[in-house]
Amino acid sequence: MEERKFYKRRSIEMSTEDTLRLISEIQKRRCLWDRTHESHKSRKTRDESWNELSLAFNHDADDLFEKWKSLRSSYRQYKFVMRKRANESVTGRIHKVQWPFYSAMHFTNYPSDDEKMPILPLAMTSKPIKRRIEPSRPIEPEFVKVEVDSLFKPPSPESPLESTASLLNPVDEDAVYGQSIGLQIKQFSPRTKRKLQIEIHGLIAKAQKEAFEKQFGESYDS
Repeated sequence: MEERKFYKRRSIEMSTEDTLRLISEIQKRRCLWDRTHESHKSRKTRDESWNELSLAFNHDADDLFEKWKSLRSSYRQYKFVMRKRANESVTGRIHKVQWPFYSAMHFTNYPSDDEKMPILPLAMTSKPIKRRIEPSRPIEPEFVKVEVDSLFKPPSPESPLESTASLLNPVDEDAVYGQSIGLQIKQFSPRTKRKLQIEIHGLIAKAQKEAFEKQFGESYDS
């Protein structure tokens, strides 16, 4: 009997705008993500929903399913980084996280997820801090800073001490992003990890050469 080989599908490439639209459409179909929904256990209902999305986005239903799995995996990894940094911080809170889909994916949380997010009591002061309220804006297709204070319950006012500490010790966004990439790479085999590392280093080297040539007006290899 001829041996059958199975290949793992790769997550399809989509623009930020299309990815946000996909997340929004999946949110409307609770059977695809809500374990408590009555239709979640119905394979037929789920298949019909994925077929609807396939027609709407002009992508194979299996490819969209893999894209959704990748998004949920990335979201869990970002939450893991947040919990770890919250446990290590003095205040127990992480102010910002840089990922364009973080707030859009928040609907996938379950009550138990929010309860696991640690927060320590803050020192109260007699003089409250005045904070300007910015008008809400739709998410733009780019990397943005997302406020995540709403994940902590109950909300507490920010103290002057905490505000000063945030200015003196700003969050290294590059380090957070690098740690997230490292967590995602861990899910692959050693051979695939090595290949990804080579490709990433190649992109960095290419960017360095382009920056050198742009600044000095001559070829990097000359």
